[in-house]
Amino acid sequence: MKNDVILITTYYPFGETSEAFITPELHAVDYDAWNMKVIAGYQAEPADVKQDCPPSVRIGFIGQKGFSVPYKIFLALRIAAGREFYRELRMLKRRGKLNMQNLGKLASFSADALDKYRSLIAILKRDGYIPKRGERRLVLYAYWMDATACALAMLSEKYGFPSVCRVHGADLYEERNEGYLPMRGYIIRHMSGIFPISNAGRTYLTERYGHGDKIRCSYIGSRNASGPRKVSGRSPFRIVSCAYVIPLKRIGMIAEAVCGIEDAEVEWVHFGGGPGLAELERIVGSAKPNVKCRLMGNVSSGELMEYYAHNDVHLFINFSTTEGIPQSIKEAMSFGIPAIATDVGGNPEIVRDGVNGRLLDVDTTVEELRGSVMRFIGMEDREYLRFREEAYGEWDRHFNTRKTTAGFYEEIGRLLK
Repeated sequence: MKNDVILITTYYPFGETSEAFITPELHAVDYDAWNMKVIAGYQAEPADVKQDCPPSVRIGFIGQKGFSVPYKIFLALRIAAGREFYRELRMLKRRGKLNMQNLGKLASFSADALDKYRSLIAILKRDGYIPKRGERRLVLYAYWMDATACALAMLSEKYGFPSVCRVHGADLYEERNEGYLPMRGYIIRHMSGIFPISNAGRTYLTERYGHGDKIRCSYIGSRNASGPRKVSGRSPFRIVSCAYVIPLKRIGMIAEAVCGIEDAEVEWVHFGGGPGLAELERIVGSAKPNVKCRLMGNVSSGELMEYYAHNDVHLFINFSTTEGIPQSIKEAMSFGIPAIATDVGGNPEIVRDGVNGRLLDVDTTVEELRGSVMRFIGMEDREYLRFREEAYGEWDRHFNTRKTTAGFYEEIGRLLK
């Protein structure tokens, strides 16, 4: 008998590029063992499917109708009557974090979670899961530890459905969210499994909330059907970065480091748009004559993988101040591209310093980053090829989506036994 899983995303598969890293996982699911439905949690109206979702996956959306004044009053009364809301307030007071900003954040989060909870109950009733039937074995799966995960925890508490969520970076680190993420304790207590995408994330959560028995690292993989690429040469030396251009990604520092390189033919290609793009264009305008820069803007994951498959790329750079484990590094390494990355979050779990790349301190300067790039440019062929072999090997052992997906679904399948 097949098991059922309902995955709740943010916009996937309706967004053009949002959550594109879900696609490889869905293509790797064993559909002889699982029936899958994907529900976009913030998609309120019917829309065209924009991403490569397998045909066997059923697709739906929450169908929110907006927050009218009467509905806001109803939600406020329900939240005010809930014991978990006051438990969270006591926690905030105990930690010295009870202020108007966090109170507003908690109220908004709770309203969103309660709204999703009510919407999902309607979906589960329509699909025949409520009232529960013994022959229907269902796991509820939130892709982020957000209000959706809280809604699934509420469903687990009331109806007994096993529920799980992944945890990435923006939904993990309180420091990236003005020091507070609501309802962590409630979500962890009532969900059946919490799956950070890095061991660093697992450590972060267990040190703060305990429950080490249910918080387990589960890597997200990437898909590459073409295997590692053999480069034909290293001139021009092509460097790629891929990230949204916002301060924590520090793409401008990458640009400054690369644009100041002398005595080598270099091409830097950046994939990703964002609010910092205009400043980036200003920086590359002052590049040395031997440095060519290409700002590609937002592209789909498929377009990026096509680029890797058909172009010699010699080095990937991630210079973020904080990370989970970037999908961008996994995708690059699946083609045998070594990486320079900051020693933050889960980066050390994929970039092994001196083996398949270089790890740099988060306080590394532009000049020091440039020096690290120059060491790859000047590296002897034998050593450089070893870095490429190790990059692909690390991806294939630990981040090949066929293997990571099989392990994850084996884990959640145990919840039904």
